[in-house]
Amino acid sequence: MAELPRELISAIQNIPDDCRGAKYAFAAYEFIKFVSSFEVREYMFADFPIVEGCPSERRLEWLAASLYILRNEAVMPELCRRLREREIRSTYFEISAACFCREIGFSVMPSPGIPKRGLDYDFTIEIEPLVSDGPLGRSEKINVEVTELQSVAFNTKRVVSSLNAKRRHLPTGSANMIFCKIPYQWPGISPDIRTDLNDVCEKFFRTSKRVNVIMLMRETWQSSSNTYTIHYIGQSSNNVRHKAERLKICLDEYFRLLPKTREAAFAYPANAHDYPRFRLRDFTDWVDTIIP
Repeated sequence: MAELPRELISAIQNIPDDCRGAKYAFAAYEFIKFVSSFEVREYMFADFPIVEGCPSERRLEWLAASLYILRNEAVMPELCRRLREREIRSTYFEISAACFCREIGFSVMPSPGIPKRGLDYDFTIEIEPLVSDGPLGRSEKINVEVTELQSVAFNTKRVVSSLNAKRRHLPTGSANMIFCKIPYQWPGISPDIRTDLNDVCEKFFRTSKRVNVIMLMRETWQSSSNTYTIHYIGQSSNNVRHKAERLKICLDEYFRLLPKTREAAFAYPANAHDYPRFRLRDFTDWVDTIIP
């Protein structure tokens, strides 16, 4: 899907006059419907609110922007199938995590999809060897599992237990990564909560050699700037069976561009000058070329 079909562009261009003030949401609806054959509705987001006051169209736009980035990835047909056949909540965060992986330089591929211990993860990411590695350089593959914590109260034991449950979905014979979405009701990404989350990850890593990296995800909503954001905090393990050096390098390079907190954000729309300008803006820029 290198070039998007003319019929999709025409559908977006035919925006009703009374929808022009919400052209990104309108385009998001048309784009998702075209690529996935799934008609997403705003009420579908009602059971997992972000924070009070955040309009549902922000999620709609975020979903479309993420799929736009993933449109040429091998995982795309599988993600679209999940949109059609599964509940939207889990698929939404799987797509967001896949988008993050694409943004840090990995190709994203489908998992085996076998409901069996060690083979029931969400997708696989791969990065090609560096030119400097020479002819003996190898690509790296990392299996990825995505989970969401829904408890409104932070509890170390409960978080570690959830991570352990997801660990069992991943194979023992390769490098692995877990994305863990934490509730917006938890305190902001402040030094205190970051210390607590670091302690959680360290406790988990001490008991498992299967997972190389945990990426914590947290949504925020800034009403003053009309900005919906997913923040990421990465924690890597030195206690692993299978190293994934390129994953560590990509994450280190990614976080190197960020403030000292090692906290990352995808912003929609991008508005924070101290974060790199990620390609989630590609979707809105593309819409702007169709609907000035």
